[in-house]
Amino acid sequence: MARRFDERFANDIRAALVAPESFGRWPLLWIVAAMLVVFLVWAFLAGLEEVTTGIGRIVPTSQMQLVQPFEAGIVREIAVEEGAIVEQGDVLLVMDDTEASATLGELLQRQAVLQTRRARLLAEARGEIPVFLHVPSNGIEEGEGQLFSARLAALEQERSVISQQLSQRRLEADTLAVRTSETESALELLERELSLAERLFERRAIPEIDFLQRQRAAALERRELAVLRAEAPTAAAAIAEAEARFVNLETTFRAEAREELTGTIGDLAVIEESIRAAQERLQRTVLRAPVRGIVNALPVTTIGAVLRPGESVVEIVPLDEKLLVEVQIRPQDIAFISPGQSVSIKVTAYDYTLYGDLPGTVNRISADTFTDEQGQSFYRVFIAIEDNSIGPDSNPLPLIPGMVVTADILTGHKTVLDYLLSPLQRVRNEALRER
Repeated sequence: MARRFDERFANDIRAALVAPESFGRWPLLWIVAAMLVVFLVWAFLAGLEEVTTGIGRIVPTSQMQLVQPFEAGIVREIAVEEGAIVEQGDVLLVMDDTEASATLGELLQRQAVLQTRRARLLAEARGEIPVFLHVPSNGIEEGEGQLFSARLAALEQERSVISQQLSQRRLEADTLAVRTSETESALELLERELSLAERLFERRAIPEIDFLQRQRAAALERRELAVLRAEAPTAAAAIAEAEARFVNLETTFRAEAREELTGTIGDLAVIEESIRAAQERLQRTVLRAPVRGIVNALPVTTIGAVLRPGESVVEIVPLDEKLLVEVQIRPQDIAFISPGQSVSIKVTAYDYTLYGDLPGTVNRISADTFTDEQGQSFYRVFIAIEDNSIGPDSNPLPLIPGMVVTADILTGHKTVLDYLLSPLQRVRNEALRER
C-alpha cells in the first residue's frame, strides 16, 4: 500500500522532493503561445492606412473678388455690411453722380437737338413737310419748325423774285421782237420809197435833197434793225439764265440741305458715342456685386469719403463656384503626397461624429515652400471636393470659404507588423554609427 503524502507535515524541501509532478501550467503556456502566433499572423495580415495630416481652410477656386471704382468719387451710400451674403448684381456702394448726370443730361439735350435738326433737313432734302411742324412736342421741335418755315418762306421769296425777273426778261424779249418786226416793216417801206425816189431823181423829178433824206432815213432804219437783231441773242440768253436759276433754285436748296444733313448725321454719331460713354460712367457710380458671395471686407465705412481710382472698396468671397481645401503640409511629409490621392476632410465647424467627413482628392501641390508668421516652412496642398456642402442629402450644411479643416491624406498602406517593427528597423539602420 502506497504511502499517503500529507502536506500538513512536510517542509519545503521535503515537499519538493516527495510531491507528485503537476501538469497544470502547460496548458496555460500553450494558450499564451497560441495567442502570440495568432497575434503575429494578424499583425502580418492586418493592414493600416498611412496618412499625412494637415490643417488648412476652405477657399474658392477663383481669387477673392475685389470691387474697385473706375474713377474718383465721393461715397453717397453704403448698401452692405461685412459678412452679408450678396447676389450677383446687388448694389454694394453708391457714389455721387451729380457731375456724371449733368454731363449725360447735356449730351441728351444735344442729341435731341441734332435728331430734330436731322428730321428737318431730311424733309428739306426730300421736299416734304416734317411731322412735328404743325404739332411740336417740345421747344426744340418748335424752334426747328420755325426755322423750316423761315427757310421755306425764303425759298419761295427767292423763287418769286426769279419768276418776276423771268417774266421781265420775256416781256423785254417780246418787246424787242415787236420792235424788230416794226423796224423791218418800216425799212421795207423806206427801201421802196428810196427806189422810187432814185428813179425820180434820175429823171430830175425831185430835188437831190429829197433823195438824200430818203437815203439817210433808210440807213438809220438799217442800223436800228441791226441793233435790234443784235439784242435778240442777249434777250434770249437772259431768259435762259432766268429759267435756269428758277429750275436750279430748288435743286440748290435740297443739295444744301443734304450737305448739312450729312454733317448733322456725323455730329449725331459722335454725340451718341459720347452718350454711351457718359451712361457707362453714370452706371459706374453704382458699384455692384460681380458674383454671388460673402462680403469679406469693407474698408470704406464713411459717407462722404473720397475714393481713388482702382482702390479696393469691397472684397467678396464667391459662394457659387467650386470650392477647394488648402492645407499646409510640412516639408518632411511632402515627398509621399501626389495628385490623385484620396483625402478625408473634417470640418471643425461641424461635429465629425454627427456629420461625418468630406471626401476629396489631392488636386495640386505648390512648387515651393512658404513661410508662416512663426517662421515655419510649409507646402500648400490644394484638395478638390465634390460638393459645396456636408452632411446628409436631406439636410445638407453649406461649406463657406474660410472654414478651418483637418485633412488626412492617404499616402499608402502597411501592416501592423510593419508598424511594430519600424522602430527596431530604424534602430538597426541608425545605431552604432556614432564616432
